[in-house]
Amino acid sequence: MRYLILVFIFFLTSICFSQDYYQVDSKVKNYPEFSSLTNLSIRIKNDFESNSERVRAAFTWIVSNIRYDESLDTFFAPKPNLVYLSERGRNHQIQKNTGKRIAKAFRSKKGTCIEYSMLLHKLCLTFGIDSQIIKGIAKTEIKNFKGEQLFKNHSWNVVKLNNEWAFIDATWASAYFESNSKKIVHESAEHYFLTHPSSFIKTHFPANPDWQLLSPMVDIDSFFNGPIFFPGYFANGVALASNMDGWLRLSKDNDFLIRFEKLPKKKNMQFWISETSELKKLRLKKTENNEYVFKSRLNKKLQDKKDLVLIWDNQPILAFKIQKGHEF
Repeated sequence: MRYLILVFIFFLTSICFSQDYYQVDSKVKNYPEFSSLTNLSIRIKNDFESNSERVRAAFTWIVSNIRYDESLDTFFAPKPNLVYLSERGRNHQIQKNTGKRIAKAFRSKKGTCIEYSMLLHKLCLTFGIDSQIIKGIAKTEIKNFKGEQLFKNHSWNVVKLNNEWAFIDATWASAYFESNSKKIVHESAEHYFLTHPSSFIKTHFPANPDWQLLSPMVDIDSFFNGPIFFPGYFANGVALASNMDGWLRLSKDNDFLIRFEKLPKKKNMQFWISETSELKKLRLKKTENNEYVFKSRLNKKLQDKKDLVLIWDNQPILAFKIQKGHEF
């Protein structure tokens, strides 16, 4: 991850990651239609001078203009067969097919995660900014991994600004998969722009572990056993206790505990359980170790493996999987 020693470098990075992009967003959202991605990139370069503003402009345009394509036709579309006689020919075919996908997504204003990441990657390259497309696993459920075969289901970007890598997921910034309803929710999420690696690994696991940008790295079992983190978690100054995973182990009396290391002053938290609509309050207690502990009791008729979602200030922040028949 980005552990910085020099104060000056830290200061520059802090500016980059906390910058207010209101003016950039306002200008880009009023852009006219463009005939090509090249024309869009020229407009962005003319309107903005800094690399961070240009990346933000590209991100905002993609999030505002590209709609996630949920059709089965797209999902089952046949992959192009590459015919080549050399490695050079193979690379040429890949670039050609990539160009076609980018052009189609730009023209139709629709795409999946790979088109989102391709568009942002291409724009960054035209700005002279280092960028990579990362493929891996986007977490939408809590489960015991147990060595089962995994498949890459998502792609995102990493860009280098002020000599520091940061993650961008334009797909999840414009829409995300809601695990309970099993639907795509179209809602803007600021969290997925220039996300710190320590936060990003809670929801995204790269196929190449080097792109975690963390030391030590997170293993796949820890990734899947953790709770589901919603964008609201990162925006509210909440810190879950380090000994909490994604499983809420109920006592024999169906009590459960959730521990936090940090909470904002407003501590009004509620929860609801999947397949129910009733919101319930959590009771707060501060321990001698300065932890905040929420305790509640669930209905004994409740079935195992249900999802429990925490609501903070009318926003979901965390989801856990209920596991019955355990002591704390």
